[in-house]
Amino acid sequence: MKKLLLILPLLVLPLLTGCLVAAVGAGVGAVKYGNAKHRDAYAKYRTEAERNNTDREKSGLQPVKVLTFDEWVKGKESLPAK
Repeated sequence: MKKLLLILPLLVLPLLTGCLVAAVGAGVGAVKYGNAKHRDAYAKYRTEAERNNTDREKSGLQPVKVLTFDEWVKGKESLPAK
């Protein structure tokens, strides 16, 4: 019985560390890259901005800078809450 109590934590510990690594990785990813709604909204912004730039170039106008994800998020954070 004592052997079982000593061996059981050794068997369970590797399983828990894998979960911990996955949880930390998911947390870091969410902080760095935003959640799915932000990514989808940015993808729509980028598609529309690139379409507008194509139209501008066809009209002889200079294209407008398309923001990176980080720039876009910072711009969204500085807007007043609705």
